[in-house]
Amino acid sequence: MVTRYTYLDDIVGEINVTDNAVVTAVSTTPAQITVFDTNGLSRGVTPDHTNDHLTILTTGTYEVSWSVSAENSGGVGLVLSTDLAINNNDSTFDNLHKHRTLSSGTDIGVMASSGYVNLTEGDTLEMWVTGSNGVAKDIVFSDVTLHIEKKRV
Repeated sequence: MVTRYTYLDDIVGEINVTDNAVVTAVSTTPAQITVFDTNGLSRGVTPDHTNDHLTILTTGTYEVSWSVSAENSGGVGLVLSTDLAINNNDSTFDNLHKHRTLSSGTDIGVMASSGYVNLTEGDTLEMWVTGSNGVAKDIVFSDVTLHIEKKRV
């Protein structure tokens, strides 16, 4: 049997930032990506770039996609890990976890992921990062997008 996904009343939401230059300190302690400055298209989801999350208004299965352009603003290299989380990092989704190495100096790298998650009305959806080394590193998250669409399963 083939499962077919179709739009369900166009329930969508997005937050993003383009050309950000603000530095974020990244260490082994999870930190929320807090550089979003724009609410994108939305219907049935509350985008909130001020609090850097999407609020879910309808329980269901959602397709989530995100992308991050990150620049090591100097110093030693690190492995940067990005997670999609709900409710202030209460839990994360293994299928949307990604990591990549940023070399020393001003290396720029891109990470992206997409997948399906079950969300409950009232959940907030955020992006969180950690670094591989114990010392905080300054990272610039220049271009970041978080997008969701509710699917019928």
